[in-house]
Amino acid sequence: MPLRYDAGMPTNFIRNESEKESFAKRLLGYLPLALKRHILYVRRQRRWGNFRNPSLFTEKMQWRIINDRRELLRSSCDRRANRLTVQSSCNAAGLAIELPALVAWGDTAPEMLQELRRLHAEGRLPEKWVLKPNNSSGRVMATEGEPDFALIEAALNTWTPISRFHSLHWIWPYVSAQPGFIAEGWAGPASAHPEEWTIWVVGGKPCFYGVQKRIEGLQAARGFFDGEWNDLGDLYSAIVQSPPIGMASPPPHRAVMDEYATAIARNWDFLRVDLYWADGKVWLSELTPFPWEGIPFMRNIRETIDIPIGKRWQLPSRESAMESNS
Repeated sequence: MPLRYDAGMPTNFIRNESEKESFAKRLLGYLPLALKRHILYVRRQRRWGNFRNPSLFTEKMQWRIINDRRELLRSSCDRRANRLTVQSSCNAAGLAIELPALVAWGDTAPEMLQELRRLHAEGRLPEKWVLKPNNSSGRVMATEGEPDFALIEAALNTWTPISRFHSLHWIWPYVSAQPGFIAEGWAGPASAHPEEWTIWVVGGKPCFYGVQKRIEGLQAARGFFDGEWNDLGDLYSAIVQSPPIGMASPPPHRAVMDEYATAIARNWDFLRVDLYWADGKVWLSELTPFPWEGIPFMRNIRETIDIPIGKRWQLPSRESAMESNS
């Protein structure tokens, strides 16, 4: 299903990274995991990575995918489970995080569609809400006002087959996450887009930021900053041109965002914490333990992420990483 966005339509994709796997990719899915990750890495980075003794961020992320089976990771890609995990971490730190309202849950596409139709008939759907698979990434649909159930049904059916994280791009926590679909309320007022923050916490310290404000529709002003708030430019500009976000100095609420991200990632050696800033409050977006799978299409990645984050990130020992035999 191609990405479709029409500001005049009530139901639209915010992101829809659905993809059909070719016959060749399905065959590659049967290869040993380490070999698959090497193939993907070479394809994106144009060089062979060192996954046995990694030093770069991109290499350490491949090490995590191949080796890390700690219980910490097991439910990290389960959207519904993370609501409780994050709330518990914030409560322990004396912080009250806002969770988008849990509107509906469905184990299967027909169940989810039936539940959404029922809530709509009863007048219980929020004015604005989002729909996502529980055990995947890069797939989000937003509805404002009257739902387009034909498009919703098409999305659910498209998202039902196993995602790339279960085959060629195999990543354990996506496989162990509960299959299903989750609908959540909007973060903050329905009339505004929340400010989106991705905060990279390494060894308990935030050291890299992505900040995004949607202007209208999918158009977004975006910025990337290091721990000292040096502007790194739009690292995505080779793919999508985005206007700069215009944050020459950190906003006053950066300290609040840091406090929440640090509390949520307190037990992690590395975690990207995705938060919203809306209505003067911090809202949960999601946890991202595998940003871009460590194989991003980005400019200047070696200078901005690979070397500096790689130096900070201390991987666990191989023995402790193999907690689970699953």
